[in-house]
Amino acid sequence: MFAEIAVSYVKIRLPRGILKVKRSHQLRRRERDRQVPVWRVGSVYIVWSPNAETSRRDAE
Repeated sequence: MFAEIAVSYVKIRLPRGILKVKRSHQLRRRERDRQVPVWRVGSVYIVWSPNAETSRRDAE
C-alpha cells in the first residue's frame, strides 16, 4: 500500500545558505573536517553551508 522512497539527503535552500540533513556516510570532506557548521542529531547530521561558502566553492 505504501511505497518506500529512498532519499539520499534533504537539501533546503534558504536566503543565507543551504541546510542539509545527511547520514554519516554521505558527508563530504569539508563537512567531515568541520570546515562548515555540522551538528549531529541522533543518526543524522545537519549541515549548514552559508552562501559565502557556496560561492567560494563555485569559484574554485
